[in-house]
Amino acid sequence: LHRDRDSIWDGATITTTTLGSISQGVPFSRQLQASGSAPITFAVTTGSLPAGLTLSSSGVLSGTPTGSGAYSFTVTATNGN
Repeated sequence: LHRDRDSIWDGATITTTTLGSISQGVPFSRQLQASGSAPITFAVTTGSLPAGLTLSSSGVLSGTPTGSGAYSFTVTATNGN
């Protein structure tokens, strides 16, 4: 819970636990899920996505990866309340 002056609200929590298989040259799309009060927005806050993938503010991770390798990134979900 966060407290801001006279209001108290719950933060958003990402509930998606795995992304599944992501392969070079193969189109990929996954809707990330989160709990919390709407509207919830998603953003990459550390690291970077593989080339060819994007994350929409609504939580859709999609695209066609153009390279292979290991990638480390953090996605944060926030709500507007």
